Amino acid sequence: RFIAGGRASIRDPWWLLDFILVAVGVVALVIAPTLGSIAQQDFGGMESLLIMRGLRLLRLVRALRMISYFKVMWRLVYSLLTAGGTMLSTSVLLLLALFISGVIAVELITKDSDLKMNPITGPIVEIHFASLPTPILTLVQFADASKAGI
Repeated sequence: RFIAGGRASIRDPWWLLDFILVAVGVVALVIAPTLGSIAQQDFGGMESLLIMRGLRLLRLVRALRMISYFKVMWRLVYSLLTAGGTMLSTSVLLLLALFISGVIAVELITKDSDLKMNPITGPIVEIHFASLPTPILTLVQFADASKAGI
């Protein structure tokens, strides 16, 4: 593509993305194992280069966008990408509400002396409400109806 387009192709952001992805792939597959076997040491910076390989999905989305047969699929992918922020903020709000509810539940249940002194509820309080993660996971199961048999 560089030969056909000349220097103007370097300014194209898709060409730059393709070039960076190919360069990272070459470094990850050829150069890093060669240097690792020569020096007999672990390269800590190479893991960050391997993360860049996930950007290959952008090339797939670009290819799907250019094919007119995948117009419906492109709309779906685009809508999922634009709705990602909304879904993330909604998930954070739900987890925050579950966390606050879990803290309140642990405080109310563990501070109640009648529940602790009762021979039936005392062991339940000691086992299931001794730390915060167990009540929060119970609330998550309740919220998504995991134990409801649905």
